[in-house]
Amino acid sequence: MRRGFWFLIAIMTLTVGVGCAPQPSQKAGQVVLFDGMINVFDDGIYHRGSRIGSIQATETGPGNVTRVQIAISPEFAPSMGDHVAFYVDGGHLEAVLLQPFGAPLAPSAPLCGFGSKVDFNWFKFKTLLNDRVGAARQRALMLQTRMG
Repeated sequence: MRRGFWFLIAIMTLTVGVGCAPQPSQKAGQVVLFDGMINVFDDGIYHRGSRIGSIQATETGPGNVTRVQIAISPEFAPSMGDHVAFYVDGGHLEAVLLQPFGAPLAPSAPLCGFGSKVDFNWFKFKTLLNDRVGAARQRALMLQTRMG
């Protein structure tokens, strides 16, 4: 009985110690690629009104491609995958789902971005009967190649 009590105390102490350890505030490393320049003045990334991350850096390179380095908050990172795209809305990035499920993101995999909600809706219409996630992946890879 006494050994079980001390074991329980040790487990609780370890759990509290790990839970109180400083956590990184955001998961960095994802890149969103846009065709052309984008007009973003708010560094927030939103999904259905909730802030889920922030923009770390923005650069427009060769081929008129804009690369945006983003960081997603840890509580939203598990729901990120290749089924997520972004569009510019009201000066910030809006995250949208292309389909309910997707594969987890590879650290170097680019994500697809659209300059406006109209561009995003046009993409959805064009890929209505096709693999939308695959088309977004191909578009992002094409933009990455164009940027060099």
